[in-house]
Amino acid sequence: MIGYYGHANGLPDQNNNPNGANLSTGGANLIRNNRAKIISMYQSYAQQTYAVWKTKPLVWLLEGDFIQYTASTQANPLSYTELGQLAADITCAIKGAMPNAVVAIDHSSWNSNDQTVSFWNAMHAAYYDLIWTTGVGDNPPYIESAGAPGYYNAATATYAYLHQLTGKNIFVDTSYGASAMSDSWSNQTASVLNMHIGNGVIGINVSNDPPSNYQTLITTLEPMLSTTCH
Repeated sequence: MIGYYGHANGLPDQNNNPNGANLSTGGANLIRNNRAKIISMYQSYAQQTYAVWKTKPLVWLLEGDFIQYTASTQANPLSYTELGQLAADITCAIKGAMPNAVVAIDHSSWNSNDQTVSFWNAMHAAYYDLIWTTGVGDNPPYIESAGAPGYYNAATATYAYLHQLTGKNIFVDTSYGASAMSDSWSNQTASVLNMHIGNGVIGINVSNDPPSNYQTLITTLEPMLSTTCH
């Protein structure tokens, strides 16, 4: 919703306007100047959603690239402590209005090792349930296809590390729009997928044109998959 509010106020995503005003330059100031309004927006949507969805859990995927509001590119960046308190207020606003909400905070796979540790330590302040991230299934244990020993963030850019650091399970998508990736999950063996499950991955959203035999692939895999995360 911060992204949505930013778009409505002339702050598109960075990749849509890399040389002008965007969320990576003006997003933090937008938050500082409209913080109460943003929290109220989450609360209002949660109240309206709960009015029609009172039983089963409903997963909320919070801001993509949430860490960007602490970046040095921002005109007035938030500290990690401020970002953690913002996450706490957002999650409380949602859960206070919708008790069956399951709230997921985004992990940006491009974070450096230090950024990952600082960010998730700050998120201890928030009442969240899951991590969500964009990643591949065919380069275990890494989140990104470029991940490898010696890569700049190899120490922290794995599903296992996130799971161990936070104690939370992980929901993964394959991204959208220009950055959307092909399915690298349903074509894996059950042993590879069970390794991911053991590392905390509990769900995949293949968000860009799943293969034509997708249903057959997942139907075949399902009885061979572990039902327990560690």
